[in-house]
Amino acid sequence: MLQLNEHQTERLEQTLANLKEGNVCALDESVGSANKMLERLGVPATPEARREYRRILFGTQNFESLYKGVILTTELMDATVADGSDVTFPEFLEQNGQTTIVKIDQGMREVPGFGGGKIMKGTETMAKDLQTYFDRSGGRVRGAKARQELRVGESAYIIDRGMDQLAQMAAECQAFHDSILLLLEPEVLRTGTHGIDDHARTSAQALRALDKYLDEAGVRKDLVTIKTNALSAGEKAPVQATPEEVGERTVQLWQEEIDKQVELVLMLSGGLSDVVSTEYFNAIVQAAEHKKAGFKVTSSFGRAAHRKPVELWSADQAANVGLAQEAFTINAAQNELARKGQYVAENDPRR
Repeated sequence: MLQLNEHQTERLEQTLANLKEGNVCALDESVGSANKMLERLGVPATPEARREYRRILFGTQNFESLYKGVILTTELMDATVADGSDVTFPEFLEQNGQTTIVKIDQGMREVPGFGGGKIMKGTETMAKDLQTYFDRSGGRVRGAKARQELRVGESAYIIDRGMDQLAQMAAECQAFHDSILLLLEPEVLRTGTHGIDDHARTSAQALRALDKYLDEAGVRKDLVTIKTNALSAGEKAPVQATPEEVGERTVQLWQEEIDKQVELVLMLSGGLSDVVSTEYFNAIVQAAEHKKAGFKVTSSFGRAAHRKPVELWSADQAANVGLAQEAFTINAAQNELARKGQYVAENDPRR
């Protein structure tokens, strides 16, 4: 077990406590992913455009009340929130009592011989990268996120390699002189026609392997969080599970496969629409309360939080800023209701 000093432990406990009190917004699309989105919307894929759509969201009225943490890409560590301002994104978040979280993986690389299976990149330079991001943010980074994507039916080798690397990253984050809380993100993709049982099987294998490698790396599991997928049928499956089934099955799996020391689990949206993400999230929160799960459930949505706002902004960048920010606020408000298990589909203005 890693031996953390009082300063390291206190930092991790404070960050964890903050994230338990609200949802997290994921604005950490890689350069490649952000460029593809912008090109699809007819916006030139430039560093300025990637920064601008995030600036628009940060400029939303009462942004500080919408999320307790924001995941940023590394290129935003020292970028400013507005032209003519010297306030950086991490500084803005710190001023408003929000947690700055940095994406620390470097995407995925394909492993030859495993039918397209991929392993996360970034572990080799982890220690140096953490120091770089910490310095660029002015010491304001309090959280990090690392993602390993998996396909339904993924090979045991890919699962093991990926979960081992996530655990190594968690150990590096905890051992850092100003310990950083890691959001461990094993995501089993929804691509395909699979049923919920197949999705559950691979998700269970991933979470079981992650727990094993966290133990081997000596990670304090009470001082990490897990960001992972809800269980669902594939996006092209002829039959989709109801929110109630998703909630029951997901919480049951998390109770079985996530160590009881883990205090916070965040649901990711994983390509689900904004409305469906909220429906599933609400059902999971309600099921966790009913089953007395023992862990807190919040969300960390990316595209489900900002897809519609960015689309509105891209249609007329000068005129639609207010519309984009309004849509962003509505998404956040509906997900805050879901975090409390109080979302009512019939009252959702997005429908």
